[in-house]
Amino acid sequence: MPVQESIIPMPSGKMSKTGPISLQVLRVNTREIGESNAQLVDALEAALNTNDDALIPQAAKRLADQLDSTILTRDDPADMESEVEDARYNVYTTLLAAVQLVPAGHEAHYRLALVLRDLAGLDGHPAWQRLDGFAICNRDAWQDPTLSLESATDPEIHERWCNLNAFLAILLSTGAINWRELPIWELRDGLEESVEELSQEGKDTRVVVATLWIKHAGKFIWEHSLSGKPENLDETDSRMLRAGELYQGQPGYSRDRWDFWKRRLGELRSHVSESRSSAIDEAIETMTELESKS
Repeated sequence: MPVQESIIPMPSGKMSKTGPISLQVLRVNTREIGESNAQLVDALEAALNTNDDALIPQAAKRLADQLDSTILTRDDPADMESEVEDARYNVYTTLLAAVQLVPAGHEAHYRLALVLRDLAGLDGHPAWQRLDGFAICNRDAWQDPTLSLESATDPEIHERWCNLNAFLAILLSTGAINWRELPIWELRDGLEESVEELSQEGKDTRVVVATLWIKHAGKFIWEHSLSGKPENLDETDSRMLRAGELYQGQPGYSRDRWDFWKRRLGELRSHVSESRSSAIDEAIETMTELESKS
């Protein structure tokens, strides 16, 4: 499959932050990325700072070349396969650490998502096609701080969690991944479960994460909500896409569930910090806009 030359336009008003991104903390703190080398961090930093949509295909090719250089050629195919897996894990772990340093709403998330979308379709780079292995690495990074007492009061950990969700929502919107369960998981945690027992930081984070999925992957969620047929879900999908305690509807995407999320956002204004209320307003506005276009 050739590199996709068409560029998905950056949604108007969706990316509110600009400016260069530095990954220096990953260079000096190897605990964040294991054994990753400086060249890999340099390649990711360059991709994050691609400042022209027209350069996205070239950035994807440069990143692929740099990633391939992390895999040493072996005579034994078994050794090669193992090395590819190790290299992929190293790359994706570093990438996921990097995107957590980029503020939610920064255009660098959008541009890296497009680079990865093109990377997944490049000919001549089989190790990175379809982003094989990325889901496994993401599961390792999927550490919700609102579920941990140890990180409940650390604002930096909460911010990184929000940043990670923002990036994956954008990546989903590009079509590079098709993880339909992720939006439901975070909308369920933020909007379908009680937040009464959470700390204020926890309440804010749960709700903000839900709004980030609506803001950046709202079109995906809306289209699935219109076409969702819960009755056709198998047992595994029904369990994975189940409803939270406050929503009495069926699992999966549906218009009824969409409407519940929208109502619940309005109800949660009184539960979040004043500084977070604008995120709720923006999410509701996004939902209303999507509804008006149907």
